[in-house]
Amino acid sequence: MNYIIHFDIAAFVVTLTVLFHFIMRKSIRTKAVTLFYVLIYLQLFTTTLDIATSLMIDGVIKATTFSLYLWNVVYLVAFNSITPVFVAYLICITKKDGRPWSSVDHLKIWPLLAVDYILLLTTPFTKAVFYIDKEGQYQHNTMFYALYLISIIYLVIAVTQVSVNKNSIKKEQRNMVYFYIIATIVAVVVQMFITKVLIMQFTISIAFFLVYLSLENPDNYLDSRLGIFNREGFILSLRGALDNRKKFRLVGVYISGLKYLNETIGVGNKKLLLQDIAQFLCGLNGSDNVFRLSNTKFVIKVEDEEREQMVIDGITERFEKPFVVQNTDVPLIPAIAVLSCPEDADTLNNIMDLLDYSLNELMDNSDITFIRASEDVVEKRHRESIVLQILNKAIQDKSFEMYYQPIYSVAERRYTSAEALLRLKNSDVGYISPDEFIPIAEKNGMILELGEFVFRSVCEYIIENKVQRYGIEQIHINLSVVQCMQEDLAEKFMDIMNELKIPSNRIKLEVTETAAVVSSNCLSMNMNALSECGIKFALDDYGTGFANAISLIEYPYSTIKVDKSVVWAAMDSDEAKKVLTHTVAMLKSLKMSIVAEGVETYEQSEELIAMGFDYLQGYYYSKPISGKDFIELVSIDLKM
Repeated sequence: MNYIIHFDIAAFVVTLTVLFHFIMRKSIRTKAVTLFYVLIYLQLFTTTLDIATSLMIDGVIKATTFSLYLWNVVYLVAFNSITPVFVAYLICITKKDGRPWSSVDHLKIWPLLAVDYILLLTTPFTKAVFYIDKEGQYQHNTMFYALYLISIIYLVIAVTQVSVNKNSIKKEQRNMVYFYIIATIVAVVVQMFITKVLIMQFTISIAFFLVYLSLENPDNYLDSRLGIFNREGFILSLRGALDNRKKFRLVGVYISGLKYLNETIGVGNKKLLLQDIAQFLCGLNGSDNVFRLSNTKFVIKVEDEEREQMVIDGITERFEKPFVVQNTDVPLIPAIAVLSCPEDADTLNNIMDLLDYSLNELMDNSDITFIRASEDVVEKRHRESIVLQILNKAIQDKSFEMYYQPIYSVAERRYTSAEALLRLKNSDVGYISPDEFIPIAEKNGMILELGEFVFRSVCEYIIENKVQRYGIEQIHINLSVVQCMQEDLAEKFMDIMNELKIPSNRIKLEVTETAAVVSSNCLSMNMNALSECGIKFALDDYGTGFANAISLIEYPYSTIKVDKSVVWAAMDSDEAKKVLTHTVAMLKSLKMSIVAEGVETYEQSEELIAMGFDYLQGYYYSKPISGKDFIELVSIDLKM
């Protein structure tokens, strides 16, 4: 038989090209990458042996019967190792959480491989797989087809592994794996019937090349603009460290101010600046250990605590001076998050969650410049995750509760209004404070839904309970900063009031000093539109923010609510009391009604009344109560 080896030669060239490209590019050494190297070398080795053994069988290369047995067994052992190694590779790349192999994973590889090796290594004695006839010709025997069957079983395992873990790799990568498997099966079937033309290695090498481009191409996890690894590269590096059971530490860096540089120094100069930053960070612990997670976030992987401190000190010292881009000084402020693995987190998912959470904390709180991950941080992240799930469910089920805190009128000597407050309770967790769930809602884009829910619920409550019969003139509703920035806020609120046919003078909207500063233009537009409809406004938490006399005049406030911290300070300090007394006089001169928040004792109420406050709110009068209890309370109050 004269074998046609041209396809094998082409397969050798293709595989050698993949190997050369893979070696020359920057890559991250993980268990999966190691197995990919093994696959490349196996493919090169088997292609070379396929050519050599074919030439031996055809007599081009002189060989003894012993040599023919030896080299054909070596070839088949190597060739039949490719599919189990490929399955092992797929197990590694689909284990995104970095967990070690399970006993089931090992069972997918070793039993069938043992059968393969036993059949092949005993063949020189049993002739079970192949034999060399008297003319020195290579002949397949019965068990040769068992090798094909085992290869097909491995490929079925490969399909199952990818399908079951389809969320672990991208769709196009899954499709490329399926292509490799289908191409291999087709090649096996064709080779069984066309034994003379050696197409198996060529088909596998082409499929192998496409898998490389999809799954192991180093460009997939490199930031081409900066020449360092990206987030995907970081994940690969973590998996490699977890596979090898190595201890390591991570220094995450959030760089404040990068986000807005396009407008100030231009896109081109920002790219130069980022390259300077990347080059500096690489100098701290080597380019293989520096990763860019996002536009403003980087992370450096270090071996021990000593190296970690050196990196932190280096970052702190360098950023004390501005970076210089095209003769322009660009000052930047770094914030650092540090965690130790596996002490703080021991799985890929936990490490990524903890690092992301810590860096987001730095991004959201400009006054924090350093976080060291601890059990407290982990617990806080876990708690936030639970509250977020509860929030999602409460929004879907509309299972929030509205509570109302009465506001006492000094002139009327009774309750004439109340502040509506959102409450969240869960059967498993219990009561969740607004101070906890409101920031989480704001961070996750839920605050607008909550705000609309509160407004509609209060309007429905006013209509259903006819609160005006009990002397309740208005219900106060708090507006969040995000709501104040909505251009269509007035339109949405007016639509709800028109739908429910509620008189607009029954609502008073409370705006914080922070909201007034952050969203001044949009807020002014909304306030003017709603004021024209008859809705009144109160400035909430007065004395804690940036409000001044000019802002009191610019916006159509009718009421000022003095924050409890200011009230309490006046109760403890003569100087603070003088300031508050003058503040009340000034607000009175502007024809504002004034509410004192946080009134907790009879003595406080008497002093505040003496100062000239119009309304009092606090636990001395009533804590926030349910809608039903509020109606009962004001009913009794009205009769007294």
